[in-house]
Amino acid sequence: IWQVLFPNSPQKVERVWLKFFGEAIEGDGLVRLRPNPPMQKTARGDWDRAERLLYGVMSDATQSVHEPPAAFRIGILDNDACALDCIARLVSSTPIHGRIVDVWSTTSPAVAIMECQSVSHHTDVLLIDMALDGVTGPQIATEIHRRAPGIALIGLTSYRLETYRQAAADAGIVTLLDKANLTETLAPALREAAHHAESPRQSSST
Repeated sequence: IWQVLFPNSPQKVERVWLKFFGEAIEGDGLVRLRPNPPMQKTARGDWDRAERLLYGVMSDATQSVHEPPAAFRIGILDNDACALDCIARLVSSTPIHGRIVDVWSTTSPAVAIMECQSVSHHTDVLLIDMALDGVTGPQIATEIHRRAPGIALIGLTSYRLETYRQAAADAGIVTLLDKANLTETLAPALREAAHHAESPRQSSST
């Protein structure tokens, strides 16, 4: 049972349990620990210390096993505020390998560039519209790719994909999506980007 419940430290948990406790008594939705006969004859303080020791070991083990994965941060740049809101809602509802999804969005290219350079709040993926006010998505993507090359860039457009495909590729945009089909294409694209974003981190940690 210790191998199943506490794979990181089963022997340590079992050793503490067998030394101090005889069994667990279930009732009223609670689990109470019954001390071994030698423990019943000792001072109450010894019993308290033993109980805290067991729960401390169990807490450490379960915390390491169930530690939540880091949040996956996604930025969105679109000059259309209405489209921006819809895309943000769609992104927020997309499961990414069980990770918490943290979304930021803006209509300003300047804000997007600053946000992507944040050291304290790393952005994993940026969704960028191909047609912005007075500037193109590939132009902004080129600047972001230069300043923050670790961010995966996904292009969005309402025009024919061929219109921006080459410019997007030259700017470092890994995927170009049609806004009309985002309900089908966005989730797979984000999961693929998440997979590639995790690979470099795993390599650097080994």
